[in-house]
Amino acid sequence: MEEWKEYQLGDLVELKNGVAFKSNEFIEHGIPVIKIKNVKPNRILLDDLSYVSEQSSLNKKCFDILPSDILITMTGNRKDGGADSWVGKVALFKKNGKYLLNQRVSAIRVKRKELVDFRFLAYLLSGWDAQLYFVNHSNSSGGQANISPDIVYGYPISLPSIGVQRNIANIISSLDDKIEVNRRMNDNLEQQAQALFKSWFVDFEPFKDGEFVESELGMIPKGWRVEKLENLGKIICGKTPSKTNKEFFNGDIHFIKIPDMHNNVFILQTEDHLSNLGEKSQLGKRIPPYSILVSCIATVGLVAMNTQYAHTNQQINSIIPNEDNARFYLFLRLKFMKEYIQNMGRGGTATLNVNTKQFGNISIVLPSKDVLSKYAELVFPIFKKIEKLEQESSRLSSLRDTLLPRLMSGELKINDISV
Repeated sequence: MEEWKEYQLGDLVELKNGVAFKSNEFIEHGIPVIKIKNVKPNRILLDDLSYVSEQSSLNKKCFDILPSDILITMTGNRKDGGADSWVGKVALFKKNGKYLLNQRVSAIRVKRKELVDFRFLAYLLSGWDAQLYFVNHSNSSGGQANISPDIVYGYPISLPSIGVQRNIANIISSLDDKIEVNRRMNDNLEQQAQALFKSWFVDFEPFKDGEFVESELGMIPKGWRVEKLENLGKIICGKTPSKTNKEFFNGDIHFIKIPDMHNNVFILQTEDHLSNLGEKSQLGKRIPPYSILVSCIATVGLVAMNTQYAHTNQQINSIIPNEDNARFYLFLRLKFMKEYIQNMGRGGTATLNVNTKQFGNISIVLPSKDVLSKYAELVFPIFKKIEKLEQESSRLSSLRDTLLPRLMSGELKINDISV
């Protein structure tokens, strides 16, 4: 067996810290800024970014993030709230273009490239041992956990030769690459469904030669009507069981929270699960497969569908459509209404909040039954393909997570596997 050499992380990398932008420096468009909320385990969320001007960037003497930088959150939770919110979460950035870091997010940048491969290091730091090290060495202050650069630099790591590191990184990266290809294919499929939706239900292309009538939402084809969401299906606002009772959790029932919704059309996996006892503590809160979920507190306007019976927390309102043919229409209609729903949730408070009553009172245009049926017939195969690709990505992700610790520890040899 090849000898693995011991180092401290500080021998191999430098840490570049984000800067504190004031709230009045953030603007509608400009240079994107990565915040703590954008860094999740092994992934960077780019669908909810903040922006600053070029001048703010120059004034703060910001550095640009490199695609080889490993981002780490220096503030978070300890062992409550799930690993998704822990301090010390890491993700390889990978993205080209100009991006900046907000305060309490740092970039780990390899300086000894002859000793460590940045991809291998990113996978190593995302592992369970490293994550527990950062959590257990953090200092709590004001209800949050913090780590310092010294803690990051002090992390002890064991490394094989650079060649072995690259081979391991290539194997894991090949799985990540397949997942990324699936993601891009799904983006394209969803754009097709959205383009068809816009053509039919925003621009009214197939109906322009027909008769239109006045409605509270403008001119619509004759035979269509305006309805409130509460009349189109059962609306359920989720709830979190008491966290003081540990027996309510760690079962097999999906418990959906907002982080589970990001970048997903279908939610196949959840970070947290309820037990049967936890489900029984929340009568009337269970939602059936293919309900439409909309985030309505804090991060408002995300839309997704579950694929099995589940519960959600109180930040999510779910619609169980009365008519199956209306399912994908409602899904895409709510996607198109993201900005409208966000504006509804502003209400003069710092945290966006659309309560269940407000949500149910949202008015939308509802096409005639025959139009809904024809549209459902066209988009159903698109959404089934999206679901199939997401299922494949979920299996690849599970395989990656199984292989990763065994490869990183040297337990599994590269020659023993083929991907």
